[in-house]
Amino acid sequence: MNGDRPAAGHRGPQPFLVRGMVRTLLRQVALLIAASVLVFALTRLLPQTPMEAYLQHQGLPVTREAVEALRHQWGLDGSWLHQYGHWAGGFVTGNWGVSLVSGEAVAPELLSRVPASMTIGLGSLLLGAVAAYVLGVTASTWGGVFDVFSRALTIIEQAVPGSMACVIVINLVGVKWGWVSFYRLSGPGILVAPTLVMAFLVAGPLSRVVAAHVDQLRVEPFIQAGLERGVSFTRLAWTDGWRPSVYGLVSAMISRMASVLGGAAVVEYVFAVPGMSYLLISSIADRDYSMVQGYLMIMVIWMLIARGLLQIVLSALDPRAR
Repeated sequence: MNGDRPAAGHRGPQPFLVRGMVRTLLRQVALLIAASVLVFALTRLLPQTPMEAYLQHQGLPVTREAVEALRHQWGLDGSWLHQYGHWAGGFVTGNWGVSLVSGEAVAPELLSRVPASMTIGLGSLLLGAVAAYVLGVTASTWGGVFDVFSRALTIIEQAVPGSMACVIVINLVGVKWGWVSFYRLSGPGILVAPTLVMAFLVAGPLSRVVAAHVDQLRVEPFIQAGLERGVSFTRLAWTDGWRPSVYGLVSAMISRMASVLGGAAVVEYVFAVPGMSYLLISSIADRDYSMVQGYLMIMVIWMLIARGLLQIVLSALDPRAR
């Protein structure tokens, strides 16, 4: 009779899995709350208040009375705790406030620009990761020109800022050779060049991570067994050794997520892409608290979601999960 009952061990891991998921969710929520407090505080620490910036842009005298009137009109005359509670509660319900400059709602303005910014940020990261995997495996197995090219890309990424790389591409492709008029593009075509430039910069360092993991495969017992059977290392690296290499690649992607997003913001601005980062520059200059806070919170949420998805991929690649 006991043999007909399901083994207790099959139900044992489930509570641990549920507790792990709950802990992860609570950790993400705690990080989101902490990030919202930091975002709110950082915007208030800008060296000039939005009231002063507005009066200067309008050519009006910056008097105490005028500043206090605008502060009351924009709802910035309460304590920081009161302002944070009002803003955080509104953000959760979809009311992200009103731009202090344009008077328009922040949420529609930012969300309309999300597709362009996310295409450059996420597209360049994924495209660069695919190119890095192919180049890294080839550099380790074939060496020669592929290894030199991989190392050269890494040096270029470390030595050349993203803004300078964009200027070089615009000067050569757009001005000197006249192949593309970047600032006359519209629609999806405007996203191609910045995405490719970012992917090019991302591919170099990630390819070295992949190459290092492929090199480590040479001493693995299952690779040694394949070599003894006469299978080439190149074939083994592509077929049997892909999982450790991809695991290392995804781990490196997580650590580089913030730098990729920062670089994408610079590239977006140089190519005049109408995304969130292009709007952020003018918002910072105008000290538009509502717009800056909304932008930073979108970035935080995007980082948490992307990091969570990549962690799921890592869990699937972990041999202990099987």
